[in-house]
Amino acid sequence: MPIRNHITPVTACHHLLGGSTMATRAQHAVLQKKITALSKALANLGKGTDLRDLILIIRQPGWTTPAELRFAVAMVDNLQAQTDLIAKTSKDLLTAAKAVELRG
Repeated sequence: MPIRNHITPVTACHHLLGGSTMATRAQHAVLQKKITALSKALANLGKGTDLRDLILIIRQPGWTTPAELRFAVAMVDNLQAQTDLIAKTSKDLLTAAKAVELRG
């Protein structure tokens, strides 16, 4: 059975643009604000001490069992994978943006 009213990123963008093929200055401003907010959020992640504090905690004798250690390792591996994906996505977005032909 086909899915009706399925919204894809393309149809959502087309809807946001009101059927237009070019974005308005106001729409560009919205995107710019989102990019700026994301940039600030990512920069603040690097300034935190949470992970340094975690290292101090796990160094304490008797901190955890081998089973709990596996959970912690899995969570750290997941955080690293997400960080790598964010970096790749950011680079891919920039590359795609540079490839867009300017229309004036």
